[in-house]
Amino acid sequence: MGVHNADHPVKGKARIVVNVPAVAGDYASERITFGSVSAGDIEQSYMGASVLVEGTLAGATIELWLPQVSDGTLAASNRTDANYFFSGSAIGAPLTGAGTWPLAGWPGLQFRVKSGGTPGAIGINATAF
Repeated sequence: MGVHNADHPVKGKARIVVNVPAVAGDYASERITFGSVSAGDIEQSYMGASVLVEGTLAGATIELWLPQVSDGTLAASNRTDANYFFSGSAIGAPLTGAGTWPLAGWPGLQFRVKSGGTPGAIGINATAF
């Protein structure tokens, strides 16, 4: 029997394997993005997000990026990486463990992995609620 929290139901979940590049400061090309909806659909409102890293990767960090709040001229379906900004929150160095962030109704989020100079592949699990 599962637990259901009606106040904060899970709105999305994802698991990817990220291929971290060898150059320190470079980002892996893979992203986990929540809140990118089809044209004409209503944007979601997220109360928080959690991430769990499978294993350890020296020097790497996973960063929480948030979309710019739109004035109505940019649909969530048209967001690109350039429409997100670093929230200032990250876990890692070494990249391991888990983190949870409150978002207080933000219209989306993205997790990016930044290299610390050690290349490798690592599994990332995330939920948004």
